[in-house]
Amino acid sequence: MQEAQISASLSAESGPRAGEILFSWEVQGLTCTSKDWIGLYIHNRQYCNKYSAYFLTNGEARGSGSFSRVCEGHYDLRLFLHGDNAVVASTASGCTPACRTNAVVVGTPVAVQACLAGRSVVVSWPTEQASSHPLSDWVGLFSAVTLSNRQFITFKYCTAAGTVALPAPCAPGAYEVRYFKHGSSYAYAGRSDLVVVPNSDHVQVRPSRLTQGQQEFEVAWTLSTAEPSSRDWVGLFCHGVPNGRYLACWYTCKGACEALDDFGHAHGALHVCGDVVQTLAPGNYDLRLFAAARGTYQDLASAFLVVAE
Repeated sequence: MQEAQISASLSAESGPRAGEILFSWEVQGLTCTSKDWIGLYIHNRQYCNKYSAYFLTNGEARGSGSFSRVCEGHYDLRLFLHGDNAVVASTASGCTPACRTNAVVVGTPVAVQACLAGRSVVVSWPTEQASSHPLSDWVGLFSAVTLSNRQFITFKYCTAAGTVALPAPCAPGAYEVRYFKHGSSYAYAGRSDLVVVPNSDHVQVRPSRLTQGQQEFEVAWTLSTAEPSSRDWVGLFCHGVPNGRYLACWYTCKGACEALDDFGHAHGALHVCGDVVQTLAPGNYDLRLFAAARGTYQDLASAFLVVAE
């Protein structure tokens, strides 16, 4: 006896009229009821109860329908059976930040571009792809893992020139810019490629090898992942011990004048001398950089120091 095939499918496309989405569904081998429904969602919407509109299938195993008056943007459709919130079919390949395909596009998509330039993320777009109220369109900077379009890091309204500059985040990681048209209800019309902010935190010891009794060394440092503060510090540790067990510490503001480069990174150097250095026993040591903005004992970078006999 041949087993019944069990499957569910859902497809959708933008319709010929403005703000229209056409869709069709088919269910095989599953019981359909009057509580089955199809939800319309902003693309990659995380929660199934946050739909923009819904359509009741009236228990039909197959059929078609439409959504109208949909704002411009990218959308997904999801099929649910028996009134549950468990998705049995979707037009998207998955509700994850990496899902950039299979969205149903309503209106004209915007080919937004973004690049890291010093302390800014420079954003540009073709002005002919903007809405009919282009100065009310806006762009937002998001962590690449953020699903919600409301949780932007920063934003700016668009300009007639087709470009704006957003402040670059300090924290290293992958980011993206999303373009929202006027009246879009947080459905983005365009999404940039990833903008990667590198981790440039760095500590260097000069010289990195001392002889016992040597009187001084220099610590140079770069801080990129946190806002600089007068309470940032460098600690001297026996190699491998926890961050709370430092032998000596120095605030970075006690060294050479702190400066910001074109990328917004803070630089400085400390000249270390005195009894602490002269009395170091032979062995391996760490110099670790700490930023007040990132927590008292969370080191951001370290350098290796050897004291020989």
